[in-house]
Amino acid sequence: MEKVRYLLIIFILIIGTTVNIGCTTSIEDIKVESESKQIDISPKAETNIPIDLNLSEPPKIIEKSFEYPKLNFSAIPAPVLISDKFIFAEGPAWDKANGRLLFSDIDGNKIYEIKLPDRINVYRTSSNNTNGLEFDNQGNLYAAEHDSRSITVISKNGQTKTLVDNYMGRRLNSPNDIVAKSDGTIYFTDPTFGLKGQKELDFMGLYRVIKEGKLFLEDKFDTSPNGVALSPDEKKLYLSLTFGNEILVYDVSPDGSTTNSRKFAYVKNPDGIEVDLGENVYVAGLEGVYVFSPEGTKLGIIYTNDQPTNCEFGGPSGNILFITARNSIYRVDIPIPGFIE
Repeated sequence: MEKVRYLLIIFILIIGTTVNIGCTTSIEDIKVESESKQIDISPKAETNIPIDLNLSEPPKIIEKSFEYPKLNFSAIPAPVLISDKFIFAEGPAWDKANGRLLFSDIDGNKIYEIKLPDRINVYRTSSNNTNGLEFDNQGNLYAAEHDSRSITVISKNGQTKTLVDNYMGRRLNSPNDIVAKSDGTIYFTDPTFGLKGQKELDFMGLYRVIKEGKLFLEDKFDTSPNGVALSPDEKKLYLSLTFGNEILVYDVSPDGSTTNSRKFAYVKNPDGIEVDLGENVYVAGLEGVYVFSPEGTKLGIIYTNDQPTNCEFGGPSGNILFITARNSIYRVDIPIPGFIE
């Protein structure tokens, strides 16, 4: 009997040990599995896993745009004079493809070329008293000619043709400034500055020309539409009214038409306009180049010895602001690169 009791005790001890060992192993396995699940379902892991439940559509790519900090106007140095040998410098246009600046000398009847840092050549003689110049993204050069009262285009191979010279059968006044949209649309102003001959239109206009050459009147004025520029996203168009002492801004619709004209800023005798990639606006005016924030707050004035007529961003990094000023042309480095159309 004692032997049976002894064997029973040994049997119970063996069974108990086995159960304890099994329970310990099972708990450790569950613990490890739980830790693994916590890693998999963490917020960090979820945000890094793209999920697209609509498999019939291609994945969507979200483009991130770099936002420039607010412009520090005090960081802008004094302009540097390049040359003062002109009669009436205007219409600067940066040629990205060839790394050069073209600008017009209206009364000198020439177009000049600047190769950095300061080499100046005559690009074209007998320019028909060209004022505004603009390159499109195909490398074609547009010119606003006072003498011919037209917008002409010079192709990359050097062929010149008239794009537009009348509105509804009546000759334009004296095309002044031009800006090109990325899709090939052209906007230009048509005041009476430089008008030679009889006036045929009873207004001054802001026009739009689409690639097919069709002309649209976007707005008309009693006086002095002058400089014109686009915002970097091409959703806004800025226009100066010289004798109105103000800058207007329009909304640009997807089809290129302009709407919702409103006052952006006050400037004394504004002329040419430029915009940087931070959407700060630069306006050639009576006292210098006025600089405004995207909201229209005046940040300061870049002073030159002569009254500025126009300005244009260019250079290898796009941060050189070229300023035409009567008989002179200047350059100044800007902390934020410009929007080069």
